[in-house]
Amino acid sequence: MPTKTKEKTCYLLDGHSLTFKAYYAVRGLTNPQGQPTGAVLGFLRMLLKLIDDLAPEYLAVVFDTGKPTFRKEIYADYKANREAPPEDFGVQMGWIYQLLRAMGIATYEMEGLEADDLIATMAERLKEHDRAIVISADKDLFQLVDERVTVLRPGLDELKRFDGAAVEEKLGVRPDQIVDWLALVGDSSDNIPGVPGIGAKTAAKLLAEYQDLDTLLGQADQIAKPKLRQSLQEHVDTAHLARRLATVKRDAPLEWELESCRLPDDLWTEPVVNLLAELGFERVLRERGLEPKDNGALAANVSGKSTKAEEFDYRAVSDKEELAAWVSKAMEAPWLALDTETTSTDAMSCELVGISLSHRAGHAIYIPIGHRAEVDPPPQLALGKVRELLGPLITGRGPRLTAHHAKYDWKVLRMAGFEPAAPAFDSMIASYLLNPDRPNGHGLKTLGLDLCGIQMKPISDLIGSGRKMITMAEVTVADAMPYASMDADVTLRLREALGGRLEKIDRLKALMEELEMPLVSVLIEMEMGGFAIDTRSLVELGHTLRKSLSGLGKRIWDEAGRPFNIGSPKQVAQVLFEELKLKPGRRGKTGYSTNEAELERLSSEHPIPRLILEYRGHEKLKSTYVEVLPLLVNAANGRIHTSFNQTIAATGRLSSTDPNLQNIPIRSEMGRAIRRAFVPDRPDHTLIKADYSQIELRILAHVSQDPALSSAYHEGRDIHRQTASEVFGVPPEQVDREMRSRAKIINFGIIYGMSPHGLSQQLGISRNQAAEIIDRYFNTYPGVRAWIERLLDQARRTGWVETMLGRRRPVPDLNQRNRQVREAAERVAVNTPIQGTSADMIKRAMINIHRGLGETAPGARMVCQVHDELVFSVPSSVLESADGFIRRQMVEALPLNVPVEVDVSHGPNWAEC
Repeated sequence: MPTKTKEKTCYLLDGHSLTFKAYYAVRGLTNPQGQPTGAVLGFLRMLLKLIDDLAPEYLAVVFDTGKPTFRKEIYADYKANREAPPEDFGVQMGWIYQLLRAMGIATYEMEGLEADDLIATMAERLKEHDRAIVISADKDLFQLVDERVTVLRPGLDELKRFDGAAVEEKLGVRPDQIVDWLALVGDSSDNIPGVPGIGAKTAAKLLAEYQDLDTLLGQADQIAKPKLRQSLQEHVDTAHLARRLATVKRDAPLEWELESCRLPDDLWTEPVVNLLAELGFERVLRERGLEPKDNGALAANVSGKSTKAEEFDYRAVSDKEELAAWVSKAMEAPWLALDTETTSTDAMSCELVGISLSHRAGHAIYIPIGHRAEVDPPPQLALGKVRELLGPLITGRGPRLTAHHAKYDWKVLRMAGFEPAAPAFDSMIASYLLNPDRPNGHGLKTLGLDLCGIQMKPISDLIGSGRKMITMAEVTVADAMPYASMDADVTLRLREALGGRLEKIDRLKALMEELEMPLVSVLIEMEMGGFAIDTRSLVELGHTLRKSLSGLGKRIWDEAGRPFNIGSPKQVAQVLFEELKLKPGRRGKTGYSTNEAELERLSSEHPIPRLILEYRGHEKLKSTYVEVLPLLVNAANGRIHTSFNQTIAATGRLSSTDPNLQNIPIRSEMGRAIRRAFVPDRPDHTLIKADYSQIELRILAHVSQDPALSSAYHEGRDIHRQTASEVFGVPPEQVDREMRSRAKIINFGIIYGMSPHGLSQQLGISRNQAAEIIDRYFNTYPGVRAWIERLLDQARRTGWVETMLGRRRPVPDLNQRNRQVREAAERVAVNTPIQGTSADMIKRAMINIHRGLGETAPGARMVCQVHDELVFSVPSSVLESADGFIRRQMVEALPLNVPVEVDVSHGPNWAEC
């Protein structure tokens, strides 16, 4: 007897159905280049789970072509209600095609037919001798189910299996009745018309009684319910049309054979691994124990599944001969990673406890310097000897230096007497440039896990937390060594991983090398130099503020008719809404709001809200600045040493912390009084303040090339007056202060993507009026509207926007169906190229000024940056030369096709500049 051939099973995946499901399941994910990749990752996860769980021998993925099919010829409105797929969906489909090809998985599509028709044809041929398992979220394919064809539908956690019984249980009809059921019910997703008045349950009951559509329509006159009977009789043609549209084609002219769908033995080829690395799917690779190498070869993940420090070659070095030998070898390396351990996060006052170094992945040393944990002093090298031995290695004669948040480590080393060469790479900055909105942030431990597969120990494991927290100096060398060594090791690995990504994006690589890394050195000098403070003026201001607060408190109590805690939102709400009967706004979880916006709204109804606003403003100045700043003054030099952050604001702007010098109010008299406490370095110095004039609007004129906006700047006209004239329909000479103020809000609102709702809130007008004003603005400056439309169109395709110097920011939500989310993304997309270019421009100016200021004006130095403003302490004897040099460097930092103006002023303190 002939032996029976073993039955084979082929899995047929509905590619578009699964990709759409993945697209809406994984949102906001981008690759290092800022391109959207959420749908790709979701699809890959589903594919891999299927392969892992079901171990298919044969598998094919079938796609729609996106072009009209024969059904469109039958019925012009077929799928007419479907929105065009989001722009970033098409981009991701390209990645999926590329990924499947790299994996060697068979794909099929055919013009004029849908994926359903190809799947049906393949399943029909298969079931002659073998079996087909269809994987799709589309219920239309239930019509294929029989004893040799099964459908699997993706669920929340697993694939749900549908055989004939399961289909009947779900829809109330057998698989062979699905087409007739769809003919009665219709399909809203495909815009297939059904018979009016017949829903899913009614259709199932009718088919249970009459078995098929033809019998039902032929005996429609026997149906008891008049409306149902009439509807069936009047819509016979509609039902027949719907059945034709819903019926899948089982005889498509498709050339294929089962063997072409055989899965390769090894899916993880070199192209697949490198493509996943390009997509940013390191976690997928790590799960498979793989990682890409520069030469494209595959290698096991160096970290493996276990990430204990003792698996690596780490050691403490406290012998000078041993350290000298290590330095000698490290001198030949291309890169050296450096990290410091200290007693606190304040680089200006902390003690250096140890230094960790690595020039080869998996290998690192830790040099203990300031540990005092053991009863007997641990073996350590003297700081002076470490400076001597490391000198050749870190002062520019050896490898290039890399660190994670290099600015902190360099300040620590400088304070300890080292003279390190400028850092050449900072992995925190590199991560930020590649994706400034990275959800998990840019911390060393997060990146170490995500990019290197190394689980790093939190520092709290060593020093504890809360009241029982100790410093690193009190940790034993044995415990500190693996922790510190891994910091240096991972930092070195991140330089390779992130540096490789930057290499692929020329403009980002240039931004890193020519702007952000040179800026690190500028910021180190600014922060270490500090900003001089007149503490006596702050003490006097504290007395004034306390007196003012006392007076305001009494006035508020008098207006309320009783004393209450002005600092308690609950008590303020009670006074305003229960006792004074003012109309409250929306109620939150903790009661009616008394925030700034609410008090502003209520100020026209009663004196108390305005007084409370003034009280809160004074209290904030007192508690945030007047009482705190004197405590932050360095006793050794009488200066405040703030920290400027390069990796926080997604637009590229610097931010300031500990303390925040960019947030001191300038419009209030008390705010100006605080600025008076900021003074030059020495009595014979003067402060210079240099401020870009309307730089963001000038950048808008440059990128939009709008004739009216550009000519206004070329001719030196007041842009706010011009906008007011055009928008409010009055001659320029009749524009009053109120009109100009409103025009200013409009001009800057456009840069920030302000909507009619936002403008109506700002100007206190109706939404319709605000919409009319925005329309008039764009009629005045049509080039701006055209630029915004071009920008958004391109961003929807690429998934990101960029500044003039190539700084990128992903905006994956531009294609969101949720209007509020989409409009928020549009505001980000419009604002980022403007504000980001402004940030890049002043950074470049800072670098150029830093390089030449000392020679042009000896003794002068930069002390602070506040967005578009720079502050300098300058010897009065070289004031004029410093003024001209600073102004020229700021004007020429980034050439625009409109004039750039810089307002420069001098004074004995920051306020009087």
